[in-house]
Amino acid sequence: MGSLKDLSLKIIKINPNISPEASFAIKNIENNTYLINFICSNTDIKVQDKQKLLEMNSLRTGDLCFSSFLSRRFRFWNLRMNCNQRLKATSISNNGIPSASTDEDHSE
Repeated sequence: MGSLKDLSLKIIKINPNISPEASFAIKNIENNTYLINFICSNTDIKVQDKQKLLEMNSLRTGDLCFSSFLSRRFRFWNLRMNCNQRLKATSISNNGIPSASTDEDHSE
């Protein structure tokens, strides 16, 4: 359960679409089933995938599948955040003017 909470909290920190109050709720959920239900209802999982996760007979199997999903979502949001930071840094260093240079400009 700890890894699900940890991944969920990391995603909340970097995903601007999830309310920061969700981290408070996640920290206070002690039951794995409730945790999975809460995360499913508050993430951008396809409805069919939510249904599959919620219907799994084995909590251990559901936990592993859900951990895999959260890991992918964390990598996605982390990559997106890094790209946004690089774009912002590039924009600031160019005074807001996008760079028009190409490899041909630098080859002499």
